[in-house]
Amino acid sequence: PVAGSEGAVYRRKQMARQLPEHDQDPSKCHELSPAEVKQMEQYVRKYKDEALGVGDVLLPEDMAQVQAGRQAGSGAAS
Repeated sequence: PVAGSEGAVYRRKQMARQLPEHDQDPSKCHELSPAEVKQMEQYVRKYKDEALGVGDVLLPEDMAQVQAGRQAGSGAAS
């Protein structure tokens, strides 16, 4: 989104909800051992390098097809 736009504000809110500070910053956590801090730092570095910002974009008509496929596949057998 364009900086300062409504979309950018929404994205920031969503990111804060999906990745709260205490899930990213050991200093925001209480009573972590040094080993836990190191493990958390490694985990955060890994997900930022490998997963953050990765996603699929679908047009509305494509999303409707995906949802229809899920509904058809979840029906109970008679």
